[in-house]
Amino acid sequence: MQHLGKWLKTAQADVEKQKTQDGKNKLLKKYNTEFAKKKEVLAKNYASRLQAVDKSITDTLTTQARLKGYNMVISKGVVVYGGDDITADVQKVVK
Repeated sequence: MQHLGKWLKTAQADVEKQKTQDGKNKLLKKYNTEFAKKKEVLAKNYASRLQAVDKSITDTLTTQARLKGYNMVISKGVVVYGGDDITADVQKVVK
């Protein structure tokens, strides 16, 4: 993210150096297009990383449940009373 901040400062300085409003507008349009592309790349990268983390947690949860002989795992927030909490077991493996 630091490189994006540096890029934005450079873009802003370049726009400010322009002597005419037309020059500023053209450069601004160019930088806006570049920024949109950079933003899209960052969003895809973030989504990919998030998906990998989610898959890792799901795989670990499935493995832990099978090791304990469970055929179903329910979110803690849904269970009012009882059951076995395997959260700590999953956290140990995921870290």
